[in-house]
Amino acid sequence: MYRNKKKIVIGVMIVAALIMVVVYAAFMTRLTINGTGNIASTWNIEITNITSSITGTAYNITEPTYNSTTASFKD
Repeated sequence: MYRNKKKIVIGVMIVAALIMVVVYAAFMTRLTINGTGNIASTWNIEITNITSSITGTAYNITEPTYNSTTASFKD
């Protein structure tokens, strides 16, 4: 009886070691991804309106100014 348990334990340990070797090999495999990507686009963002909203005792030194790509605020 004792020899059978010993053989089962040794068999389980060998199987566990083999599983660990396979898992380690799978995680240590280098993943290489090759390819190219192209993006074609245009920058088409434009500032079209700015409004000033004053709360409390705040005030504007000048009204906000803007053109199609920039905005200026002075507070």
